[in-house]
Amino acid sequence: MFSKRSLLICFLALSSFSSLKAQDSSKLAWYQAVTLKGLVMGSTVYNFNHPQDNTNQLRVYDIDAGSLELDLVSLSLRHDAQRGEAGFRFDADLGPHIPMIDRSLGLEMGRIDVRQAFLTYLAPIGSGLKIDVGKFTTPCGYELIEGPDGVSDNASHSFLFGYALPYTHTGIRLGYSIVDQLAISAMLVNGWDNSIDNNTAKTVCAQVTWTPNANANIALAGIIGPEKNANTTDERMVADLAASYKITEYLLIGVSADYGKEQNDVFPGPTADSGRQNISPSDAIWKGVAGYAKAIFTDKFSVALRAEVFDDPNAVRTGTAQSLHEYTLTPIWQITPTLTLKSDLRYDLSSQPVFEHDGGFVTDQSTVSLNVLYSF
Repeated sequence: MFSKRSLLICFLALSSFSSLKAQDSSKLAWYQAVTLKGLVMGSTVYNFNHPQDNTNQLRVYDIDAGSLELDLVSLSLRHDAQRGEAGFRFDADLGPHIPMIDRSLGLEMGRIDVRQAFLTYLAPIGSGLKIDVGKFTTPCGYELIEGPDGVSDNASHSFLFGYALPYTHTGIRLGYSIVDQLAISAMLVNGWDNSIDNNTAKTVCAQVTWTPNANANIALAGIIGPEKNANTTDERMVADLAASYKITEYLLIGVSADYGKEQNDVFPGPTADSGRQNISPSDAIWKGVAGYAKAIFTDKFSVALRAEVFDDPNAVRTGTAQSLHEYTLTPIWQITPTLTLKSDLRYDLSSQPVFEHDGGFVTDQSTVSLNVLYSF
């Protein structure tokens, strides 16, 4: 057990750390400028289909139905680089699903994941160049992976987020601010969600971000590179658009669109004599678009809406050749600046019977969830 003296020492240390964070970081030694941020998230989901395995089909993180869960404990330790200096960032996640889904191949650590771990160098004043080396989250997509940097408005995630795009990359990333309104970035990485490359080729990514004013943001990104095991010729590519516009102080809208292709991933079926057809395999594609809106009624209450369609005609992303639609309404209560309560009302629809319902399979799935988030 802790003695009174130990507790006093811990309290004084935490008080000193808090006061240091309030100081000008440029006047501190690097170890004094290190900051710690975190997020704790819990939820429960009710599935009106009553699946026998208590699983929400085709969901990204909210997989379990009828369970009270501590979804995520996420901590971020960082030292933001000053001009002409180096810094670092280290993010660690603990939870039943999110760390295991986000995990990069080559980092098998059970229910723990190192989401990000990279060194940063910020070039001297005037150049606008930033260099990151290590593992970092993808720049693509409209929605965020829940963490200390922020969360998405909806409690659940879109099909686009889960099936159209990667989560993380490992390699080198360059960023450059041309002017205040225009920034570009480029990456040379191992690939999609792999800390250790599965072939000898590399994947490249480029993004252009335009912020014409304080209310609008448009980001266009592209990724291309071979992603199959021991294959350096069949390339996977995706083009991603994410944009948002704050119409008024009380209304925000957004859009996300993706088009992806994997070369030589659809193979012809057998012929009548059980031999393979003498034709070449074709490219697999996937595509989708999602629309977002958020109405802010008070500083404590808002409502987010999302609608999307995601097509996977070659079954390369979801495992079934299908077209998916999804509609989500999310009331958001900001109880305190650090405590948030959300409730997702969501309806999923597929062109195929992929959702379990009382032991059978149907084309739709309805759920309601309750999510609690605490940030510090």
